[in-house]
Amino acid sequence: MAARDLLKSLGKALGFDIRNRRFSYCCPEEDQQRVVGRDARVVFDVGANRGDTLSAYRGLFPEAEIHAFEPTPVLARHLEDRFAKDHSVHVVAAAVGDASGTMPLHTTNNELLNSLLSLREEQSYYGSHSTETIDVPITPLDDYCGQQGITSIDLLKVDVQGAEKMVFDGASGLLARKAIASVFCELQFSTLYSGQTPPDEVLGTLRRADFDLYGIYDTARTADGFVDFCNALFVSRAARSRMDRKQLF
Repeated sequence: MAARDLLKSLGKALGFDIRNRRFSYCCPEEDQQRVVGRDARVVFDVGANRGDTLSAYRGLFPEAEIHAFEPTPVLARHLEDRFAKDHSVHVVAAAVGDASGTMPLHTTNNELLNSLLSLREEQSYYGSHSTETIDVPITPLDDYCGQQGITSIDLLKVDVQGAEKMVFDGASGLLARKAIASVFCELQFSTLYSGQTPPDEVLGTLRRADFDLYGIYDTARTADGFVDFCNALFVSRAARSRMDRKQLF
């Protein structure tokens, strides 16, 4: 079964309303702009890494205040330097989770795989291995938004290497208030980390918060052909009701 069909079946089982698109190719950047609107005001990039997605968001959402969360110290410093002249980009050198404080960050020889979760000992992902563990600050999105006076988020991007449950648990207030319009999230099918959030739990959490699955992108496969990971775009039903349905479906 193709990855798209697999996710559509899983989404249907969880009650998602998934509709066919008129075009066969879906560009995640174009779809995010189409769903959120070029006039988006608040964008969160959780797991910003070196800022490539953040840079794309600046072009897609020129009027937005973008809050970029990155716990790896060297990467956070890179972001601060890269976007030093953009006063609408706010770099937060912290992880996002379900409680304030500090947590161990497990770093690897591939910075894309750094995570609050440890790599499984038996897992060898394209030659990746753990290097060190460092304590980093962690903040829930509910707390951060309260401190910053942020009442709503137009787009929440989540790329946290298996720690999605922590992010959404720490945003339970925002989700309950329907304060998040859309979520762009990586779904990890291969069990890479100990205690990672399975895709069906992400889908269930967002379904209960009244999000619909809009698109699936960037599907990667393991060496033996199974779905490894993909990205998915979810839209809240409150936001969906404000969209031009003719444009979207």
